[in-house]
Amino acid sequence: MSQPALLALAAAGLIALAFGRWARQRLQRTRLAALVFDHSDLGIIVADTKARLIAVNRAYCRMTGYAEAELLGTNPRLQQSGLHDETFYRELWRTLNQTGQWQGEIWNRRKCGEAYPVWQNISIIRNQLGCIVHYVAIASDITPVKAVQERLDHLAHHDALTDLPNRLHFMSSLERALSHANRHHASLALLFIDLDHFKAVNDSLGHAAGDQLLIEVSVRLRRAVRAEDLVARLAGDEFVVLLEGLSTRDEAAGIAREILSDLQAPLQIAGQSLTAQASVGIAMYPGDGHSAEGLLKAADDAMYEAKDRGRHTFAFCSAPTD
Repeated sequence: MSQPALLALAAAGLIALAFGRWARQRLQRTRLAALVFDHSDLGIIVADTKARLIAVNRAYCRMTGYAEAELLGTNPRLQQSGLHDETFYRELWRTLNQTGQWQGEIWNRRKCGEAYPVWQNISIIRNQLGCIVHYVAIASDITPVKAVQERLDHLAHHDALTDLPNRLHFMSSLERALSHANRHHASLALLFIDLDHFKAVNDSLGHAAGDQLLIEVSVRLRRAVRAEDLVARLAGDEFVVLLEGLSTRDEAAGIAREILSDLQAPLQIAGQSLTAQASVGIAMYPGDGHSAEGLLKAADDAMYEAKDRGRHTFAFCSAPTD
């Protein structure tokens, strides 16, 4: 065999060897990608250029409740929750087409009908000519994350012992109520409630008994007022009630009497029968204050006036504070 032929044969052999190595590496990468696709904890879907699903992994099926056969060939809009408007989806597609990627929170719906939050990353896959060939989406069910966020938000705005709104929540609500009342020329009342002789309960029966008393008082306060009224615990044995939509002082006085009557019913704490009593101060908007802080101070002052009258009674604010 001539030298040129030998060289050609050697070159062909090297090419075949290199191609074989490339083919094995490509096959290995394909198998690795398939393993990742099948065993990932994240939901992965692949859609064609018409947004029809051509591949879904097991995690996505578990997350949605659909079997693979039920999803293949369908459009992901099958899982839309109905919680997003058309503007949301238009903006999604605009961003995806402009940047080649979209990520964010989206609410989908499982096969059982339950809406759930997903953090989703959608990418466009193009060929060497720049043409779109596939869409790939990776989705993570963030229901547990949202639950933690909601719990933390609840704890930030509610009292840990009684689960009533705390001072932060109450002051924000009072400011909104005052703004609404100002716009609509309406009245509202603020009741400041302080338990009488609460320290004696803590000193004689212990703090656990005091806590139980506060919990029982919170239940009775909510029961004594209307469903739309806001009851909050400011601190210690201090509670407040926001009454919107009142037209007269007599209505506020009637609710104060109801609260005092409910609190007076005997209750069992630490093996003893106790009677909770309280002093209630009432401030009215717009007569007794125009700001949240001013109205709260007016109600607080009225509460001390009730204590001066002998406790377990109510008193109205006698002088505006702002």
